[in-house]
Amino acid sequence: MELGERIKQIRLENGLTQKQLGEMLGSTQQMIAQYESGKHSPKIETVRKIANALGTNIFHLTDGDYSNFSVEELRNDFLSVATPLDEFHTQLVAKAQKEENELLGNYRSLNSSGQTEARKRVQELTEIKRYTEREKPPGE
Repeated sequence: MELGERIKQIRLENGLTQKQLGEMLGSTQQMIAQYESGKHSPKIETVRKIANALGTNIFHLTDGDYSNFSVEELRNDFLSVATPLDEFHTQLVAKAQKEENELLGNYRSLNSSGQTEARKRVQELTEIKRYTEREKPPGE
């Protein structure tokens, strides 16, 4: 299925008109109609915006076919996504390190009896399945 047909199909599944989708993208109904008819091919940045507006991803929207895009477009699109992901990862690591340092600081503030008790309790927690299973993201 061509990209324009996929845009139309997913737009209709979402109950949107061409005008509504155009407004969501800061574009026009006419431009959406041109994308859907194949008269005009959107740039990859626009495809990503359309996918986001339709609540899907670029792979689903393009049906995995990237042949309409240049290597440079694909590279730039990848970098536009990868950079925020790298920043998010850095923030997660920093948060985990902060929490570990706080936990270690609390442990060090205990006397030897308290440290012994803390080690026992942590060991007990590792034996309880609900504390060792990976938490599922919301909505799963």
